[in-house]
Amino acid sequence: MRTSISSFLQRACCLASLCIDYDLSMYNSWTADNISYIVPSYVKHLKVSIKNPDEIKIVLKRLQQLSSAQFRFGHASCWRKITEWIDRNMSHSSYKADAYSFIVWLGKNSIEFNESKHNNPLVIHNDLPTNDWTSLFQLLVKDNSYYGVASGHSFYEQCLPNHSVGIGYCSTSIHWLSKKPCNILNHCLIDAVTCPKVNEEFRQQAYLDYCRFLKHRSCELISGGVLILVVLATNKEGKRGNEEFHNILYECAQLLPFTSNELIDYTIPAYFRSYDECVDEKLFAEYSFDLIKSQNVMMEPPFLKSWKEEQITFDEFARLSTSFVRG
Repeated sequence: MRTSISSFLQRACCLASLCIDYDLSMYNSWTADNISYIVPSYVKHLKVSIKNPDEIKIVLKRLQQLSSAQFRFGHASCWRKITEWIDRNMSHSSYKADAYSFIVWLGKNSIEFNESKHNNPLVIHNDLPTNDWTSLFQLLVKDNSYYGVASGHSFYEQCLPNHSVGIGYCSTSIHWLSKKPCNILNHCLIDAVTCPKVNEEFRQQAYLDYCRFLKHRSCELISGGVLILVVLATNKEGKRGNEEFHNILYECAQLLPFTSNELIDYTIPAYFRSYDECVDEKLFAEYSFDLIKSQNVMMEPPFLKSWKEEQITFDEFARLSTSFVRG
């Protein structure tokens, strides 16, 4: 019975809330371990009957993706022990108890399990297999302040196990799209294009990629985990501050012996989101994120300014630009 229900729930991939009927769990003599086993990782809200209040601890420890949980108990009970445990281990959570049920609101930024703190952090560096891993490993050898390993995956897929990451950090990455929605004419970047249809195709691809990115990071983060994003975006006027840099890039491409088709195919799969597209609180809520802080900062590469003021040569500007893009 449990196997068939578990199989069914795993196929219900859009399920966000789950209520396990009292008769179902009691009739099948389900324990907290059984319940934790069948509940998929994408369920954020759970309502379930339990046999004793101690099972609440097991469910909350095992299902750390939950944003809220309601536990029903067969008869009047004293919830003092469980409330003390929550106060001690989940200092930012809130709860409500009555004679027959106990509700706890968790959220991504609310749980701190003091029982599982680690003194030595493990940092997992993730990038595509084509990255310069040799340089990374040389840096890891020099820095022994943490344990470091590498993972070669696209960040548009799940890279790490569920509930395994305490702090996620992604810098100047998600403007790269998972694929090029179409080619563009007379430039290599979408922000120089005025065609509404082409702009919409890139915007839609960026939205779908952002959804995938947040979905996988939500699964990987522990409850109480933090995701820090540094995103290349535009300001209120739709400017990034380094448009001239990419204009020069396309002018250089035009000087090369490309055919007209090759030049059209030189479309960079990148999209620079607006501030509102980056800080999409509706999207955050869908994947159980709570926004803590956001800030829009205008930046211009210093070597671009140096070249414009003729403080460095074009060859030096090209070298610095290459190093900057390779990061």
